[in-house]
Amino acid sequence: CPGHGRQGLREQADREARRRGDTRIVLRAARLDTRLLLESAAGPVQDRGGEAEGRHSRANRG
Repeated sequence: CPGHGRQGLREQADREARRRGDTRIVLRAARLDTRLLLESAAGPVQDRGGEAEGRHSRANRG
């Protein structure tokens, strides 16, 4: 099935995050997954993607 590899990566990230007790990673993985779905459905959403990434980097740094 086409989405299997991505699902596996998502589960791996989820397990990793749980082990470290970091929920932000899970949220980031979920957001990334949603973005990938949106991209495949409606083409690239580069503007929104870059904006979200920048906001995340600042939040993580501070």
